[in-house]
Amino acid sequence: MTVLRKWDIGQPLLIRVKQDTLIPMYFYFGDEFVGNTLNSEKWYDNYPWGGLEVENHIAASPHFVSQKNGVLVLKTDRADYLQAIPDWMMTEEFKNKNKEILFEKNKFQVNYSTSAIYSKTPFHYGYFEARCKVPAQKGVWPAFWLYGQNNKDEIDFMEMKGERKDNYHIDIHHPDKKIERYRGFLGFKKRFGAWLKANEDIVEKWVTYSGLWEPNKVTFFMDGMPTGVFYGDFETQQNIILNSSIAVDGKAFSPGPDNSTIFPNYFEVDYVRLWTEGYYGNDAGFPNRNVEDEMELATVTKKSLPKKMNAKRKLNEEQGFISIMPTKLDNVFQLRLSGVFSPVNIQLMNQENQSAFTQTFINKSQLLNLSHLDEGKYKLIIQVDQNSFERSINLKK
Repeated sequence: MTVLRKWDIGQPLLIRVKQDTLIPMYFYFGDEFVGNTLNSEKWYDNYPWGGLEVENHIAASPHFVSQKNGVLVLKTDRADYLQAIPDWMMTEEFKNKNKEILFEKNKFQVNYSTSAIYSKTPFHYGYFEARCKVPAQKGVWPAFWLYGQNNKDEIDFMEMKGERKDNYHIDIHHPDKKIERYRGFLGFKKRFGAWLKANEDIVEKWVTYSGLWEPNKVTFFMDGMPTGVFYGDFETQQNIILNSSIAVDGKAFSPGPDNSTIFPNYFEVDYVRLWTEGYYGNDAGFPNRNVEDEMELATVTKKSLPKKMNAKRKLNEEQGFISIMPTKLDNVFQLRLSGVFSPVNIQLMNQENQSAFTQTFINKSQLLNLSHLDEGKYKLIIQVDQNSFERSINLKK
């Protein structure tokens, strides 16, 4: 049985900003990718099914997954080797279908190596986000998505192509194809899923792609700005996947690479986080970030908001997110505004109900420095326009 626990300021906090309310959300799962190796308790360094695309001559390689300076690096490169195919794939149907490209009975030629991580734990509902930098290379196909336990459900928070420098793709896949459709501008039914065009380039920049999966609804965001909403639900829990793949000419997400594509190239991920409305704690602890970790900010701004999917839906109810993250310094926090363009006032009241701290934030990322305050109990007040969030907290030295 999952037990709710008491949240305090030493743990991460996310505030979902809506037109009429502020909703607190709490860190449930994630990875800041500190250290030199992938956390094997959280992730597989490949797809569980092996990541072999035999007919496309592509294979995912665990050796292409690495971490450096607090960043996950997913590499793609040209290749030239023979890859053995596992016995479970070698059915008679498979052998007959691929007999022209098999060598030594169970091997195929690999022309491209790709990479992926896949969460060992599946999840159901929450706010999923990843801060990423996509390479600007033709044919390269990085993505951040969820994949269902029934091998049918899928939520694609972000798919990109290096040559589509101001586009990103959102999508869902569901066993019930009827709910994948919505009524478009003229009332005709269209399948959900589309390329959304930003007003400036979003490749080679740190951008946060995310999605809020609620009962009967998924809302998609880019840097906290809502870009699409899907109405429907999924029965199964889903695993988190980040991968960098290669498109193939004439197939999904065509075109593939050409002579202009620079190899190797790298899809970089600063962090992955999952937030829930209930605070269940984090037994593994949360790795505090260095104060400089967010100093290289995305240049995406309100003017970059892509064309919205289901534009007539109530996307304007969503006003972005405020995150407060602990750092390695006592009572110093990273405060980041994603998609929030109204001033954010943060105030602490002491036990005598006197203001001990107040500051208004209007930038995308700043330090919230409470280190000068005495230990003790305070009331934390976060206010955006006419909406406020209050919580009693303890400051400790």
